[in-house]
Amino acid sequence: MKIFSFFILLLWFFTSSTFAFDREFFLSAGLGYSSASVKTRYLEQSDDGEIEDETESKAFGLTTRFGYRLAPFEFGLLSDIGYGKVEDLSLKLPDNSKVNGDGHYRFVAISPYVKYLLPLPVVYQWRSYIGGGPSWGLQTIVMDNVSPGSNFSTEKRISFENFGAGVFIGIEEDLPFKQMHPVFLEVGIAYMKSYKVYLIDASNFKEVKTLSSKDSHDLSGTFVFIRAGLVLF
Repeated sequence: MKIFSFFILLLWFFTSSTFAFDREFFLSAGLGYSSASVKTRYLEQSDDGEIEDETESKAFGLTTRFGYRLAPFEFGLLSDIGYGKVEDLSLKLPDNSKVNGDGHYRFVAISPYVKYLLPLPVVYQWRSYIGGGPSWGLQTIVMDNVSPGSNFSTEKRISFENFGAGVFIGIEEDLPFKQMHPVFLEVGIAYMKSYKVYLIDASNFKEVKTLSSKDSHDLSGTFVFIRAGLVLF
């Protein structure tokens, strides 16, 4: 009987928990950082004779989120844009040629998500949550320099369309109104894999041309990310 009473009390506590603003649309924005381990099937043999199968990259950017709060759930759309650098990256182009060198990349990712607000507050006026969802991304790589003997022009761009998914956990201020601009901090992990690659001529910025494209599963990556921001309105 005591155990049954305990579970009834626990259920009451969870269902009677109050949340921040509810049944409202909102827009939030902030900064993001990601560290990625990027793998490709076409990385070349390294100087020590070993086949390197991945390269590391780090990126900084902006994140925005448009959602609807229906406590304890939240549904919405995430967008991340960023800029990072890569070293010793080897890629196979749509024309089946290969390029190796250093460069930088820009990316944009769009992710529909579901978030669940945990009923137990972390500390006073702070609440934890978990969430996740699928993701679509476009990653454009600019080779700043290429290995000797390559006929690849640095005026060309290589773009990959990616698909994947991610999960995150975070904390947010538990304020009664979104007009009080509650802030959030979250960390997560995502995996993406390419499904199409484009070779682009960017020598004339007024008229960017797609030279060729093909299906591609050659590029994949695991991303660990941090996002921090606040509700704008």
